[in-house]
Amino acid sequence: MLSISQYIEILGNPNPTKVIAQRDCPVEITKYQAIYIPDLESDPEGILHSIAYTNVSDAKVLAIKFGIAAFDIFNGMLDKFSGFAIEELDVARSATNEWRQSSCSPWMFKTLGTGVVYLDAVRFENNQFWYADYGEVLKEMQRIEEGLTRDDLKDKIGR
Repeated sequence: MLSISQYIEILGNPNPTKVIAQRDCPVEITKYQAIYIPDLESDPEGILHSIAYTNVSDAKVLAIKFGIAAFDIFNGMLDKFSGFAIEELDVARSATNEWRQSSCSPWMFKTLGTGVVYLDAVRFENNQFWYADYGEVLKEMQRIEEGLTRDDLKDKIGR
């Protein structure tokens, strides 16, 4: 599989994206890109998401769960999944990860679809946890798909 920067070189501009910021996030999402990948010899059709992030807390992070969603060309939610980074991330350190999303009709994301990412959960070295405020997340996601409800978001989040 190619990296997102390689796909962008081949396919052109990435899709529009949105990072949902929340109060007191221990991990800052510093860059987010998403791009539709057509069915290629080397890769099946799907959506590739790339997230760069930094530990801005005062404790070492052991695992991160990102909420990642794709909205189609008509601003309807195509699909939502969790991207996991199970790695030690020291204070003030940064990392980048990529996740491939398979969904029904990923071609509906092509060019005009919007990728959305937010911090869902963090586990620290001291066995403490941080969790997303789904009220804030839902409010921001409703700016794209007005009809989303908290129940819709919970179903798609699976927690």
